[in-house]
Amino acid sequence: MSPAEDPTNRYAPYFAFAGYLVYLVCGFIGGAMPNESFGQAVSWQLGSGGAISANVIAGIWLARRGEDLAAAGFTMLGIVYGVYFASIVIEHIDVRMGAAAVLLMIPAQILITFCRLFPIWVKVAGVIVCVLFIVSYITVVFGTASPIGGWQTCSYIAAEFLAVIWGVYFLKAARRAD
Repeated sequence: MSPAEDPTNRYAPYFAFAGYLVYLVCGFIGGAMPNESFGQAVSWQLGSGGAISANVIAGIWLARRGEDLAAAGFTMLGIVYGVYFASIVIEHIDVRMGAAAVLLMIPAQILITFCRLFPIWVKVAGVIVCVLFIVSYITVVFGTASPIGGWQTCSYIAAEFLAVIWGVYFLKAARRAD
């Protein structure tokens, strides 16, 4: 049996979608908590864990579908969220370390644009998310960023919604295959 025919492969899009939902929900819960509080850190760590899982699962699923470049992009994005996870220490968020992940996000998003499941507008949204994170990175490098500033908040919210949109397209593809 080939990897693409593995019966467990059919559940991968559902697990990826669930991970993206965890990322979105925990992002909003953490955003509602006091800055750099224990609750915010734990919520954002859980959300990052959901994003790591979702992106790695999406990468494997896409590779089995023959979409190797997009699979590599999602795997790289799993690494990006690993860096974000590591930058969140209980009651302290290392903004500089988190910003460094932006340098990995750009090639990951470029590779993700090769995914045949996504319409053009979703690919453009990925580029917009990159631009938001680049602006956020610049504010951190020049020392004008606050820990939970406007650019940081906007870039993460955009990334969270984009991830859920990817998950929806994965679910559509999975349902077509059934």
